[in-house]
Amino acid sequence: MNRDQIVAKTLDDMRRYLNPDADFEPVSADRAEEDDGDVFIPENEPGSAGRTAEYDRDVFLPEMLKRLPEGDIVTCEDLRVEIECCPPCHGFYPHYDMHAVELSDGRTGWICCAVRSVLFPETAIADDSPEALELWRIFGGGESGGRDA
Repeated sequence: MNRDQIVAKTLDDMRRYLNPDADFEPVSADRAEEDDGDVFIPENEPGSAGRTAEYDRDVFLPEMLKRLPEGDIVTCEDLRVEIECCPPCHGFYPHYDMHAVELSDGRTGWICCAVRSVLFPETAIADDSPEALELWRIFGGGESGGRDA
């Protein structure tokens, strides 16, 4: 996929995660860019959960274009790693949570944190690490990482 195709697919994924029961017209690769060079952003539709076309245009799109390089990019789906992808990375704030990485074979990947932790285990935070425990504490968990002991 190229950068414009990933932007279009990401918009579709975000819409699906926000409202999985709605029937959406996909933002196809053909519609990823309009004649004026702007990326097509659906406006005022069910499942936007407060996201507006202005947010997508002013925040989402510039961040995606800043983070995604030109050229061929592989995605989590392309890599077929046997792990469930991270819904928040893909569906809610992919423009902040997804990672553009150089893969071991030299290709560029656009991957979620779950796939990143498999491909780059050194980036994963161990459940009992000080960082993980601090995050659990901040977000309402206890010393057991929010899990029953």
